Amino acid sequence: MAYVGEVLKLRIQGRWELNKSRPQPYPYVVAGRHGPVMPINVVWEQLSGLEPVNLRAAAANEVRRTRMPP
Repeated sequence: MAYVGEVLKLRIQGRWELNKSRPQPYPYVVAGRHGPVMPINVVWEQLSGLEPVNLRAAAANEVRRTRMPP
């Protein structure tokens, strides 16, 4: 998850933050024109099925999913 998060962070020029508002804190990546980008979602999605793992495509989808309209 950390590797995927670092790749996402570099791609969107973001930074790591920690959400402490829940009983179980979790890390995420934030950037100016994006909502919270969740590296764990990318990893979980790829490991949850029987299809071949493609973290690159899943990370790109997460970036597109979190992009806010101009």
